[in-house]
Amino acid sequence: MDVGFGEMLMLAVLALLIFGPERLPGIARNAGRLIGQVRREATSTFDALRSEVELDELQSLGSDLRRERDELQRRSRIDRRALEARPARRTADDDVPPPFDPHAT
Repeated sequence: MDVGFGEMLMLAVLALLIFGPERLPGIARNAGRLIGQVRREATSTFDALRSEVELDELQSLGSDLRRERDELQRRSRIDRRALEARPARRTADDDVPPPFDPHAT
């Protein structure tokens, strides 16, 4: 809602005519307090909603990370079992005797 200077002036004159010059300052003061209270409540509500949304996003991210961790652990167990079950392979180095060291005896 966009209220220009002309509209504000018209509202001020109208309020002055309706309420009179004696009651107008008190009414304006109460209206200002009410507007301030509504703004504080709205800000507080928006902050609470924002923190709830962030908490939900973090919890969702946490569950995604737990699922990924569990999958990686499962895969590592499978890989480890496959490595342990595989027979030891002989390499060409297994057939070559170590070099002769005359000082070793």
